[in-house]
Amino acid sequence: MQTELNCLFCKIIKGEEKAFIIAENKGATAILDKFSESDGHTLLITKKHFPYIAEVDEERLFEFNFESKVDGYSSRLKSEPFPDYVKERIKGEIEKIKKNFLGGSTKENREEYVEQAIPENSNLKEIKQALDKKHFGMEKVKKAIIRYLAAKKQAGKNLGKVICLVGPAGTGKTTIAESIAEALGRPFDRISLGGVHDEGEIRGHRSTYVSAKPGIIVRSCQKTKVKNPVISVDEIDKMGKSEQHGDPAAAFLEILDPEQNEKFSDHYIELPVDLSQILFICTANRTDTIPGPLRDRMEIIEIPPYTRNDKQVIVKEHLIPKLLKRYNLTKEQLNFEDSAIQEIINHYTWEPGIRDLERKLTDIISGFSEKKIQGELKDENITSTKVKEYLGKPNVPDLDTEVDYNKFGVVKGLSVYNPEIGGGSILPIQAAYSSGDGKVIITGNLKETMEQSANLALNHIKFNRDKLGIPATFDFKTNDIYIHALQASIPKDGPSAGITFTTAIISAITNKVVPKGIAMTGEISLLGEVLEIGGVVEKINVAHRRGLKKVFIPQKNHDKDYDDIPDEIKNDNNFKISGVKNYQEIYDDLFI
Repeated sequence: MQTELNCLFCKIIKGEEKAFIIAENKGATAILDKFSESDGHTLLITKKHFPYIAEVDEERLFEFNFESKVDGYSSRLKSEPFPDYVKERIKGEIEKIKKNFLGGSTKENREEYVEQAIPENSNLKEIKQALDKKHFGMEKVKKAIIRYLAAKKQAGKNLGKVICLVGPAGTGKTTIAESIAEALGRPFDRISLGGVHDEGEIRGHRSTYVSAKPGIIVRSCQKTKVKNPVISVDEIDKMGKSEQHGDPAAAFLEILDPEQNEKFSDHYIELPVDLSQILFICTANRTDTIPGPLRDRMEIIEIPPYTRNDKQVIVKEHLIPKLLKRYNLTKEQLNFEDSAIQEIINHYTWEPGIRDLERKLTDIISGFSEKKIQGELKDENITSTKVKEYLGKPNVPDLDTEVDYNKFGVVKGLSVYNPEIGGGSILPIQAAYSSGDGKVIITGNLKETMEQSANLALNHIKFNRDKLGIPATFDFKTNDIYIHALQASIPKDGPSAGITFTTAIISAITNKVVPKGIAMTGEISLLGEVLEIGGVVEKINVAHRRGLKKVFIPQKNHDKDYDDIPDEIKNDNNFKISGVKNYQEIYDDLFI
């Protein structure tokens, strides 16, 4: 028997047989010898065949994953695109590991070297697959993420910039970070900087303080137990600042700086902490509240709001299956018709994301579960009528339907109704005039920039009255102009209603109605240029959703943002997006 074992050891050392170390104790080793796959047998050398081996944990033997590290290294060299010189070097290291299979410091050192030389799988195709699995559409976003990670991999070091996903709430920013971590095979953690105004939350507090602890980054590393996790830094646009407690943004800037983050100073640890291998992915709802120096360190990737078609697909393929599984229900027990899904999307939610949409679906499923448990019914087919039974009357505010657009001086503007949560909305603008002494009365809770925009629109009309069809009999000195933006309870700001103000005033003075299917957004200059503005994709999205026929936008936005507009909107023959350089183009289209 001893001779057979010696021969087996010789074969293993020569690489003629594959061996797996599965238990070691006091210098003795239990070895699993794997014969050819065609044979399909294994030989387990345990205490029975190796009299002096220590007791082997039987449970450990059964649970052992029969895949050697050596095979894993070799497989990765074949499947992953490592350079040839790397492959040759690693092959040599693998041979050294084989020759030192019984263990010892040499084997451990070589294994450590190989693991460091060919780190975790960063196959870009797998990352793309992980993103596709959990996120519908978003092709431009996915391409930007893959491009960033490819550049980072090619550089082989910290690029000095981090990804910052910017978009409305509920559009999957954090889950994108989770998908990247999953594809990379790294642990994932999420931290939130919303409301953080104390630098100590980032750097940690001195250990001499009562209840002191490390900063949130070090705690995250402790939680994941690795030095290279993927950390999602949420709500980075909502960090505060305190004169008494320092500037957390400045501390976070040090974390992102490749020149400093290898020796980050945490006040609690009081030792240099290497953060250079962490993959940070920041998220925000807006960029204007991110401190400038911090924003300069970021690769900004805009996350667009979901379209109606996006939501329809997400509900059918992701949300409903997930919720049915959560409530132990089947599709046969509770089925949602397409008309029901459209009813919920169009009349019960008012958001660019899907959080509220998921809540409404949950309400219906909970209501059905209650009836099922009480024995009232066994299954249900949810139609648009059934939606009303479960959710009640639609509660989405629809100011647009309350406004009479068949009157002079009423025009549909477009706005981003809340920068924090995103999404566009219709903003009706009304204008009128009456006898007076030339005053301009502006109402609707307009802030300074928007109020100046209204005055500028009026002045442009005065300077170009002949071109804009203002009757010669109309005297601006003996008439007061009234301008009102509806939804007066909501503060409004920005210059993007300039062309809407202009159109409303002209409509009121000339007694010409602007067609109801028309909307517009764009800043106007004193000379009539239509200037670039923000939030165009969100605004076009809501215009299309409301069934409008045509939208006027600045030509620069048309050139820059057109590719970001969803294909379902661009391909709709009943919807036109018109880019204009000068207001005269709008006037000629609407009033001549």
